[in-house]
Amino acid sequence: MSFLCVFVAIGDIRRLARRGGVKRISVSIYDDVRGALKSHLESILRDCVMYVDHANRRTVTVVDVIFALKRVCSDRRYPSSRPPRWREAYLSVDI
Repeated sequence: MSFLCVFVAIGDIRRLARRGGVKRISVSIYDDVRGALKSHLESILRDCVMYVDHANRRTVTVVDVIFALKRVCSDRRYPSSRPPRWREAYLSVDI
């Protein structure tokens, strides 16, 4: 296990799960959550480094992190880069 994942405590994972509406948490979930967190952060940092290399800089800026988050989160939420149809129908309804 990497250095970063050791410091994600059980209480931190439990707090995030409670915020998401989870009532009970299995013991085996904690290592899985740490692994998912690690892979998500690796993909974000990989994109940040890509932006920094492309701009011929040596410092990661806030804008690089924002662009990386937009890229990674949009890929995970909508794999086809397009929101689902029910959302378009829901947003077009006049109340």
